[in-house]
Amino acid sequence: MTLVFLTTSIKKDKNLLRFFLLGVGTLLPFNVFITAKKYFDMTLLRHDGGDDGDVGEGWFTFTKDSFENAFSFSYTMANLATLIAMNRMRVFDTAATSDKEDYEKSKLYDRLTTYPLLACAACFFATALLALDEHVKGTFVVSFATFNLVLFGVFTGFVQSGSFALAATRERKFSTAVVSGQALSGVLASFVALTCSGFNFAALYFGLSGLACLLCAKGGRELVLEMKKEN
Repeated sequence: MTLVFLTTSIKKDKNLLRFFLLGVGTLLPFNVFITAKKYFDMTLLRHDGGDDGDVGEGWFTFTKDSFENAFSFSYTMANLATLIAMNRMRVFDTAATSDKEDYEKSKLYDRLTTYPLLACAACFFATALLALDEHVKGTFVVSFATFNLVLFGVFTGFVQSGSFALAATRERKFSTAVVSGQALSGVLASFVALTCSGFNFAALYFGLSGLACLLCAKGGRELVLEMKKEN
């Protein structure tokens, strides 16, 4: 009896960590791009030919002054639209009445947690590769980042829906773990940004963020596998 209790406790502790990782993954992409202001400021100082210098008046100045607002708008609008669409579709409202439906539901959670986080990691690695090119136009860098943030808004909307729906089927502390992970994501992004700024190496910052997303995806995958095993 004691052995069963200990085994259950260990599983619960692991699941708390996994839900925590899902929480980190839901807000990490946005926090990473917002805290990389120095990198985007420097890239927007580049002329069309790729040389550094004063920007002058016009589109470059406007973008340099307001790209953070553009980032926030792109991400939040895509994220909100995704959450509204998921709510309208009511994908989690139907209760499973058979083993087959339980299995299909576990596959749904997999598609809403693991795969979107893997896609976020791929976007981060692509951004890291772009950051290695010091001659690419600043306008292209910001446009690429804005496009990524739209994708991040959609992907993390899926993860938010899936993680909270999955946590709702368990004890309240699992939902708390997701929220705590979201809070840590901002602290984590700021810490990594401060660390990487010492090396003046943006590619390292985005690369580490991609690895963090892979870790979060691993946590989501383990939750789904355990769910399938239980079913």
